[in-house]
Amino acid sequence: MLRLFHVQNAPWATQFLLRKFNINARDDIVGLDFDRYLHHKRPEKKGRKIPMSGKTWQTQHDPWRGVSKTAFGVDYLKPYRAPDPAERDAIGIKGKIMELNCFDRDDEDRNAWDVYVQRLGGTGGVGHNLDQYHLPRLEDLDSGSAILLFEESNSGSIEDTIIASRRKMESRWRRLPFYLAFESQVSMDDDQMAVQCTKMIMQDIWKATAEAWEEYLEVAGGHVGILEDRIYENPADESLAPLLWTNSDMWLGVERLMLIHKNVIRECQANLRELADRFDTWLENTTGDFERINNLIQEDLIKPTAGLSDLMYKSVGIRDARHGVELSISLWRLSWITFIFLPLTFLCGFFSMQVSVFANTPSLMWYFVAALPMMLAVFASWYLLKQFLDGARQSPYARGVYEALLQNLATNYPLLWTRTGPRQSLKLSSRLERIKWWLILYWSAPEKTTDAGPVNDDSLFDGLGAWSRLKRRCIRQWTSQIQSTGKLQPQALQGAGGVASAADGLEANNILVNMAQVSTSPEAGTLRIPFDLNKRVSVIADSSRRSGSAGRPSTSSSGGRNSGVMVEEEELNWLANP
Repeated sequence: MLRLFHVQNAPWATQFLLRKFNINARDDIVGLDFDRYLHHKRPEKKGRKIPMSGKTWQTQHDPWRGVSKTAFGVDYLKPYRAPDPAERDAIGIKGKIMELNCFDRDDEDRNAWDVYVQRLGGTGGVGHNLDQYHLPRLEDLDSGSAILLFEESNSGSIEDTIIASRRKMESRWRRLPFYLAFESQVSMDDDQMAVQCTKMIMQDIWKATAEAWEEYLEVAGGHVGILEDRIYENPADESLAPLLWTNSDMWLGVERLMLIHKNVIRECQANLRELADRFDTWLENTTGDFERINNLIQEDLIKPTAGLSDLMYKSVGIRDARHGVELSISLWRLSWITFIFLPLTFLCGFFSMQVSVFANTPSLMWYFVAALPMMLAVFASWYLLKQFLDGARQSPYARGVYEALLQNLATNYPLLWTRTGPRQSLKLSSRLERIKWWLILYWSAPEKTTDAGPVNDDSLFDGLGAWSRLKRRCIRQWTSQIQSTGKLQPQALQGAGGVASAADGLEANNILVNMAQVSTSPEAGTLRIPFDLNKRVSVIADSSRRSGSAGRPSTSSSGGRNSGVMVEEEELNWLANP
């Protein structure tokens, strides 16, 4: 016969049962220190922390009574509604390990939950009815098969234990033989019935523990949500850092407690198999439930809090970097003020020297006469030194800036520019335009723009200052002027981008193409260059005609690359058509 004793908040019953079943014996063979574990209703506080624990006791055999027994004990978290601050001392509940917030009816966060640690202990024994070893002095001890479950709640109420009194699980335990007879549909002897009942009871105990975990995680998840809202409003607010660190420490304690529970379950499985003296599957569904709860702890508590910590550190770093930039700007302004007044201060010291030259006390006018050229010399020296350093240190942004410039010029002025740079063999009639084009070629050289060497990480100059902007502006302006007013020879089309086939088949070696007569047709995407010979040259700049098609001339190329320009010939009667 298997008996179940469920003790809730009854120290006298606990002591009686421990003596009755000889659990509090101090003998090394048959004794357990399980009674010492139960004597402390809650974990002992060490320093500022309350360490949570769990423990199992290996199976022991009492040869005089013919009894085998094992035990386990775990701590678990129990949230209580936080009382009014004025009534907290009157209630007298102590041992709170954390406070959790939630929203009240006015959608304001407040301390609504106090979390305490409660202790659950259970032991089981199997009697083997060995009458030959029966001793008269042991008649007052109980040697039958029994399961003893001990619980203590911080509030002193039997409703706040992990298995509430006269609720679903206790009602089910009273009818376990009927459930087993209905589910198995096979006859079992007393030993088999006792083993199956023990399996169901242990399964229910750990299921109730998993439900207690889910209750706690629901409350803690709301607390983390409130903490996220407060930090996301101002991530750089360092006043919330202590609260964030406190929460991180709490969740680490929760994770350790979950690891303790998983280890206790694993050890209980081994001890129960040894106690039943048969290889059965114990707590088969419990392991999966606690793995799921462990994942919830990671996803709902630990990872969000770690993300908030990372967000706060990064936000504080960004804020400090911004303050550093502001300080640098202030120092830069102060440096400029010092730079301006330092030559003037030098002149003041120079004119105040007690030398024969200034014996007659020269006029104040000489101070301004000397100050003006000195200021000009200082500024000129600074500018030349800056330009020299800018030229020696290429900017990491220069390549991208010049690639965008070349693409824009190649799109707007395809006869003068390619994606790699200006065309090299343009023949310009005006001396001023040739000088401008030579400067454009010099400034746009690949070694100075897109093919510049690597940049050192410690470079303090970007190379894209006022002089670089001036050069790019001149390149754009002069290119527009050369295309609108310049005169270009046809062989000049054989440039870097390469449209050498423009002159193939045309007897136009001595023909001057007036670029001012070039008209653009946006609708057709065609540039037409009229001249007064028997043939007409039409330069197609539409990007959709880059590859040759049937019935059309193929795209010209230079160096094996498509130039995007197609040249076709038409008869003179084309000019007569409207």
